[in-house]
Amino acid sequence: MTRQQHLWTVLLILGLTDTLLSSSSTSSSWLDSVLGQSRQGVFTADFEGENNTLLEVGDGDNIILDCRVFLKQEKTISWLRHTGMTSVSPGVPDLLTVGNTTYSGDTRIKSSFSYPNNWRLQIADVQKKDSGLYICQISTHPPMGLHTSIRVKDAIIEMLGEESDPSSPHSLPPDKFYNPGSDISLKCIIRRHLIKNATVQDITNVSWKKDGVIIDLQTQERISMGVEVSGYLVTSTLLVSHAVLGDAGPYSCTLPVFSNKDFPRAQAIVHVIYGDRLAVQGAGVTVNKYSRIELLLLSLITYIMPTFYKIE
Repeated sequence: MTRQQHLWTVLLILGLTDTLLSSSSTSSSWLDSVLGQSRQGVFTADFEGENNTLLEVGDGDNIILDCRVFLKQEKTISWLRHTGMTSVSPGVPDLLTVGNTTYSGDTRIKSSFSYPNNWRLQIADVQKKDSGLYICQISTHPPMGLHTSIRVKDAIIEMLGEESDPSSPHSLPPDKFYNPGSDISLKCIIRRHLIKNATVQDITNVSWKKDGVIIDLQTQERISMGVEVSGYLVTSTLLVSHAVLGDAGPYSCTLPVFSNKDFPRAQAIVHVIYGDRLAVQGAGVTVNKYSRIELLLLSLITYIMPTFYKIE
């Protein structure tokens, strides 16, 4: 082969190399436009975005947790939750979603895929019990996890039961049962330290509603209200003496400083019934029996999952 032929061979190789590099650059640009950033040298499924993040939200907020996955291929995306308040047993996470299917028995939680690669988790009306560690998991070997810790702030206004502890994070039952002739006692707490630029009068001027209408204490002889201030808590008590069937219905407490808006944790449904009210309450609890068994079975499916990933 002559020197000229060698030269043409070298030029041809260089030309092909430039073409391949140009093609590779175009492919990478297309991938970046879909995924949002370059993933050179990565050939398996992985997460976009920051891991081990903390999200602080207010009671009653609606939140969306993102989980962007690139090169998903045939892998499955799941959402798990670790929280001492909802988990069936210590160390066993709650299985919330698998792919586009929601497995949680809580209707506030659902899977919400956003094209092209965001496997989101939606939680409506967040409560204190929703605080915990949420994990978006890819079914690699071993599984990979994107960890988000959620911290839900205390409710500003909250309805309490007779045995409730203001410091307890558990949600209170929405139903309260009374017999005709007994006294209805409802308690509402206001966490004054969570209300900015409010005077003592602002936080003690509590309004009570029944059926969505503010109760006029001046025209209700059987209804009275008291307020107690202790530390950072303001407790308002509504007392309805000699209950009648017409006293049944939804009750709520609020503050004029918030334009008397409704707070999600400051509500209760009062039932005035004949007979053994404790027996009726017990019957009401068994309504959720099936869903609890279903939740146990679903959680057992994920029993071995903690062995597949390590929380860093």
